[in-house]
Amino acid sequence: MKTCAIIGSTKIAEIHVREFLRNGINDITVISRNKTKSKKFSENLTLKFKRKIKFSDLKIISNRNFNYISVCSNTKYHLENLKKLKNKKTKILVEKPLMPLKNITNIDKELDKIYDKYPNLFISYPMFYLYNFFIKNFKVDKKINSIFVYYQTRGNKISKEIFFDLAPHVLILIIHFINKKKMQIDSISSNIKKNSFAAFFKIIGVKIKIELLQIKEKKNSVFKFEINKKKIKRITKLENNNFTNYLEYKNKKKYLKNPMSSVIKNFVKYDKTSKQFKLNKNQTYQLSYLTKS
Repeated sequence: MKTCAIIGSTKIAEIHVREFLRNGINDITVISRNKTKSKKFSENLTLKFKRKIKFSDLKIISNRNFNYISVCSNTKYHLENLKKLKNKKTKILVEKPLMPLKNITNIDKELDKIYDKYPNLFISYPMFYLYNFFIKNFKVDKKINSIFVYYQTRGNKISKEIFFDLAPHVLILIIHFINKKKMQIDSISSNIKKNSFAAFFKIIGVKIKIELLQIKEKKNSVFKFEINKKKIKRITKLENNNFTNYLEYKNKKKYLKNPMSSVIKNFVKYDKTSKQFKLNKNQTYQLSYLTKS
């Protein structure tokens, strides 16, 4: 039986548990630095999913070989948690971003070291699957002059931390819409407040505007974007006690499969030799470079 350890006890960790179960991974252990916390988390998940979810602390990943490790801890602990892994064959899924970039001077060198040590590394970029869905289902202008992305979540980051937390979501859309091998951010200006981060810049002549907000009191997240001032909106509805997503563009609305389902399905199905993992690795280099910029 395939085994999985999920580090973290947050809502995103719960989503990972749900998606691993859907992919036939039934031996799941949730892990926290605080074993009492992981025990309570596992008990809640066991009741919710009607499957036995185990629990432990971080020591277990140094002593036991898991087929899959999912890292949903705070970003500042990502690399620290990875260092506890001993088996290079373990497939590792990490919630974005991979690591804090503040004190890193040579991003390529640092990423090379990480991927050399953990070749089966896969970073969670759900908005890439939203982009793929949009491109396949709607007609997009061939020439893109401007892109606007708005993303509001219930996170607790403040000021510039909001950018580092949410930037991978919005930048992954932008780099694929522009679709050039080399990208450089030019003419950047920003407006930073306690609960929001806005930036205006250009990439290869394309005008970009992003607005990122984290407001803990808001019940639902809001994600929308514009291509050449044409609006695209993600709509979330509760249908038959399940949340379903739609994309709306030019008065047409189409059902969108949960992008996180696609992330974990591809992670479980493929490995470092696949085009999916190679593309994901390339995205990490591009996003790290642009985020650092």
